[in-house]
Amino acid sequence: MAEVLCLIGSCQPSSLSRQLVAVAGPLRELGVDLRVIVLDRPSVWSAPLKQAGVPVEEIGLCGVFDLPPFLALRKRIRAHQGAIHAWGLSAFRVARAAGAVAQRLFASGLFREQGRLSWLDRRFLRGVRCVAFTAQEADRAHHLGLPVERVRPGLPDPGVAKRTSLPGIPDDFALLLGLGPLEPRKAFREAIYLNDMLRYIADRNHLVLIGEGEGKYALGDLVEKFAAWPAVHFPGWVTDLAPYLGRADVVVAPAREAGSVYAVLDAMLAGRPVVAANTLDLAEIIKHGETGRLFPVGDRMQFGREVRTFLDDDDLRQTTALAARNEVLRSHAVAPLANTLKQLWQTIG
Repeated sequence: MAEVLCLIGSCQPSSLSRQLVAVAGPLRELGVDLRVIVLDRPSVWSAPLKQAGVPVEEIGLCGVFDLPPFLALRKRIRAHQGAIHAWGLSAFRVARAAGAVAQRLFASGLFREQGRLSWLDRRFLRGVRCVAFTAQEADRAHHLGLPVERVRPGLPDPGVAKRTSLPGIPDDFALLLGLGPLEPRKAFREAIYLNDMLRYIADRNHLVLIGEGEGKYALGDLVEKFAAWPAVHFPGWVTDLAPYLGRADVVVAPAREAGSVYAVLDAMLAGRPVVAANTLDLAEIIKHGETGRLFPVGDRMQFGREVRTFLDDDDLRQTTALAARNEVLRSHAVAPLANTLKQLWQTIG
């Protein structure tokens, strides 16, 4: 098979980078000559790709007016005869500006960075195939009249997370866990309100919010307002989620908008119960009352009720978590996704 070139803005934690990293190894095993160009500067986040044997170039491209790396990328793209897959809107724009032919170009994650595509983006999209990993992305692409290949996201199985201790959190306290980034659309304010409510009732719970983002300082201000710093933790980005998932009693995903798919899948695979907002993407993954609990977006009281349901019933937590894990293993395995991507990329030959 011809070489496949993947472009991504950054390998810092996000749904797109998580998916690319997860599928890279299985694609190499299928004989795909996969190569990745990261537009950002070198960082530790590219290490998993390199460990999977994938050639990675980190070119430090700040924009199309950053001429030396842009011209080198343009030369690389124009000489490439196989499929090109742009992961994210910024990578797609750079690929088209650098001369990527629409008929050889696939794109994912086009609708995460802004609400609407510009007229130039729409012009660039003519003839490009959208590979949608979520229901929301597929719906947006269909609305714009784009050719869409709908695929299920896939993750490797890390096994059930083992119960562990975390510094600063008593072992007999309940722990709520949120997986970032810490952006307003993730609505982690609701998790802070909920944690404070639970502390008012029994004061035997903590909240950990993993990640970084533009909303972190506002969340910190809210914690300060509630004088809740001993019970709320911001560890930043961590490279190993297992200790946090192992300690979590409930994973929360109160997002107001579509998203949080990979955070929820991580939790379910780790054998942890999830309470999530009933967005289009998460309702596709979670069966309410069977593999998790859903609540209406923005309904703070119902959010609290669903979390309390899990915290008050150990057996329910365990049976729900087991059902969730089995469902993800069945429907979101990474091997079928890798095979699907390989077949899509071969269609340009």
